[in-house]
Amino acid sequence: MADTPVKITRNEDGTFVPGQSANPLGRPRGTGWKVRYNQMFVEMLESRGDDGKTVAQKVMERIRDEAEKGGESGAWQWVAKKMVSEDVLEKLDAVYERERKEDKDFLSYRLAKGTFDTAQRILSSREKLHIHMAGRRGGKTDTAARWLVEPLITVDGARCIYMGLTLTKAMDQIWDNVVKLIEDTGFTISEQSRTDGNLKLSNGSFFQVSGNNTVDERSKQRGFKWHRIVIDECQSQKALPQLHDEIFGPTLLDYSGSLMFLGTGPRVRGTYWEELWTDLRSDGTSIGRKALRLNWNAGDNPFIPDHENVLAKVREEHGWTETNPVYIREYLGQIAYDDDALVWRLREENYFTDSELAAWIASQPVTDIRFTAGLDYGFEDADGFAIVCYSTTRPERFLVHEYKARRTGTQELADALRKGIEYIKTSPLFKSVENKDFYIHADTGSLGKKVSFDLATQYHLPIQDAFKANKDMAVEILQDEVRRALFKVSKGGAFDDEALKTVFARNDKDELTRVIDDEAYHPDVSDGILYAMRPVWLFNRR
Repeated sequence: MADTPVKITRNEDGTFVPGQSANPLGRPRGTGWKVRYNQMFVEMLESRGDDGKTVAQKVMERIRDEAEKGGESGAWQWVAKKMVSEDVLEKLDAVYERERKEDKDFLSYRLAKGTFDTAQRILSSREKLHIHMAGRRGGKTDTAARWLVEPLITVDGARCIYMGLTLTKAMDQIWDNVVKLIEDTGFTISEQSRTDGNLKLSNGSFFQVSGNNTVDERSKQRGFKWHRIVIDECQSQKALPQLHDEIFGPTLLDYSGSLMFLGTGPRVRGTYWEELWTDLRSDGTSIGRKALRLNWNAGDNPFIPDHENVLAKVREEHGWTETNPVYIREYLGQIAYDDDALVWRLREENYFTDSELAAWIASQPVTDIRFTAGLDYGFEDADGFAIVCYSTTRPERFLVHEYKARRTGTQELADALRKGIEYIKTSPLFKSVENKDFYIHADTGSLGKKVSFDLATQYHLPIQDAFKANKDMAVEILQDEVRRALFKVSKGGAFDDEALKTVFARNDKDELTRVIDDEAYHPDVSDGILYAMRPVWLFNRR
């Protein structure tokens, strides 16, 4: 059907009447040029430059400058005069700040909208301390990324850091998530370095990724200022108390910042991670740390495909029951100790009293009684010092002295060693023993070489190089003596505590290896015992 011609009406002077144009088909449909021009003008005002500021902000700043110091341009002077005389600047500032707050609120809303209920609760919380124990594939890393990105895009010049086990692992876990979230909210990343693990936004905000594999990596974080900090994989982090109290704690003071601990359930008893989660000391008394503590797993996250059945599929795939410790710990994110992996299993038969030790000494020639000692230096952990009493004719060994502490210097360690030596020489238990002299077998490799040299030369202590080869075999020999109740310890002592926490590592197939898992827990006195006992196992023949 042909278009019906439009009747065109003109005025007497030949101009068109209002509402008509020269187009025979009438006024074109769609948005008029005035509306489109206004839209383009608004878009131009809202566009941002490399410095992150909009054109409107720059114009406002120019007007403010002219109002305060008087510009050369007559036009600017007139505008500035009008702005000042009519309080336009204050009114515009109020409007701008209101719109800016609305923009920030909308950005926060966008971050929360893209995640699940538990994560939304974390994002909306104002708590300064977050302690969250979550299962694998539950979205905890994505939650951490959103929690860190929020201040980066809503607070100009915000500073946030994420710490993993190593820089490489941390980058693999968090980097892409953070970059994508920033870009999805429309912000520009002005600088970034995957090598150094950091990036800077156009609004001046800064994000850093860090590892915690060495003392140097931890020490590098001292002295900074942070708005938000996430420490992930807390079940395996080294020196977690030190990170909390000494390193990161002071860096949050300037900005009244927030700290998040994140991880799965602990493998071993008595860790600082478990203390944070339960808020209980080892004696069962409450600590009273105010924090938001949440637990969730993959079944709670609807963004996980088939989340209602994902945990059942995991159990089926691995042949696990719902009570399997690995399943509870890794996938439910709850506490479940890996007792099957314990290295040393102490029983009642392994504990001794002073009267039992005295009877053992009296049951044999006193000339058969000997002492040996071992020292493990704690550059990253605690020093561990152990003295063992043994016989050249009997199979039993008694751990008669233990020392475990973080030292401030060589003098403090030397004093502790002298105290142990003095105990052997003066204790009534060993009054009848003729030979009370012994060597302290210490690790003299690497950094330990200088400490051992100083202890031997300046403090005149009987330090000797420890035999370190075949540690796995030494662990098995001690394990066998513990199992046969030949190795005896004091109940409640340092080694008794370490025996409840020291576990063998598991491989990718969840099979136990014969290597101690230092990431789960690093023993100190235990290494001292191994150093002390190696000469006995090598050279003492009954």
